[in-house]
Amino acid sequence: MSTITDPDLLKYTTYCQQVLGNAVGNGLEFWVLTKRGNVRVAKEVLFPKEFNPEQDWETHHQFLSGISFVSNRYVEGLTSDDELRAWREFFKVGGVRDALVNGVEEFAM
Repeated sequence: MSTITDPDLLKYTTYCQQVLGNAVGNGLEFWVLTKRGNVRVAKEVLFPKEFNPEQDWETHHQFLSGISFVSNRYVEGLTSDDELRAWREFFKVGGVRDALVNGVEEFAM
């Protein structure tokens, strides 16, 4: 069995986003490249600053244990808010979260 490489994962995810957008359908389990360079299940990662999320969890990530962010390589070169919004919607359907469960409590501690 072959292993998918980071460039392949980026390429195939980009194809899906461009062709299907948020019509990809709920219930799918996405795998995404993270800023640390590893591959994780989408529901285990948050949006980084580059995606312009409503809440910025990345700025103070050092105070939160085990937090991962989607790689900014997915949106390199994008300048339009509409393009970023489309990527956020696509990844939300695949499970990427806006915020940590119990994140405020963990941050406060």
